[in-house]
Amino acid sequence: MKLPFYGTKELNLKPDKIFNYFDQDFLSKIEYKIIKNELIAENLLEPKGVYGYFLCEKQGTWLVVYGEDKKELVRFDFGKTSKIFESIGDRICFFAVTAGAKIGAKEKELKDRGEYVQYFCYHGIAIRFAEAIAEYMSSYIAMELGLDNPCRRYSFGYPNCPCLSFQKDLFKLLSPERVGMELTERFMMAPEASVSAFVVL
Repeated sequence: MKLPFYGTKELNLKPDKIFNYFDQDFLSKIEYKIIKNELIAENLLEPKGVYGYFLCEKQGTWLVVYGEDKKELVRFDFGKTSKIFESIGDRICFFAVTAGAKIGAKEKELKDRGEYVQYFCYHGIAIRFAEAIAEYMSSYIAMELGLDNPCRRYSFGYPNCPCLSFQKDLFKLLSPERVGMELTERFMMAPEASVSAFVVL
């Protein structure tokens, strides 16, 4: 499979495009329609991220990731969950995306004022919006590669890839700090409405 490029690229996206990948049943509820319009009007959504294509190689339970020059960049030991990359060839894509920091600041403002119903509504949209960005990325990567269906993606910290500390190496590969993302000491992402993943090609 020929890759469109090696290394990483930044993405700045339009909220309207991301809402096309949103749970439409969720958005059909009137209170969320109102909040969606408020978020767009107040420019509180800043969908952006970093993604990149790399060479890779399976070595037992390890997945070794290389740069275009074949120099090893990072390696992940998947242990008992290594079956998930049995179908991986010698290419892989990683991405990290976020809804941005403004929506989190709005949530904090609502919570501090004791407006908990509004807070939970905004929080619910923010988390779903981040997931919608990830759905968009799966489709975008497939389109970029000329594939018919969205690519399969996996995220660290979930049953298929339970080791959340692998986020550290993903950040090393992508440097998503340049789009405002950070990793906490417990390997959680900030802003909270963020998603990282690798895509099986």
